[in-house]
Amino acid sequence: MSAGQLNRERMAQLLAMFSSDFDGEVCNAARLAETLRKRSGLTWGQILRLAPALPELRRRECEVETVDDALALCEAYADWLTVWERGFVATLARQRSAASPKQIAILDQIVEKLRRAEARAA
Repeated sequence: MSAGQLNRERMAQLLAMFSSDFDGEVCNAARLAETLRKRSGLTWGQILRLAPALPELRRRECEVETVDDALALCEAYADWLTVWERGFVATLARQRSAASPKQIAILDQIVEKLRRAEARAA
């Protein structure tokens, strides 16, 4: 298996499980991630270099005042969103009715995730 055959989405899901409060789940995710890495024939360093560099969020883009601003920001940085988040953003962008308070809260969380990622990269 090569870099092209590494299931990056699955690897991302496994790595996200490292933050679980349950030690057994963390250990299992680590073992599965290592199995996936071994099958790919890549080192962890090579896998990390496969990740796209975090684009720098320009201050203008961070000024999110409307749902449309938030959707545009999320779409611009879609590579940094999970499959579920990308689907949520796409669905909300197609929605004809106004976003519900719950949808706005979720969108705010996604925008904050992008801001935190940019702050860590700085």
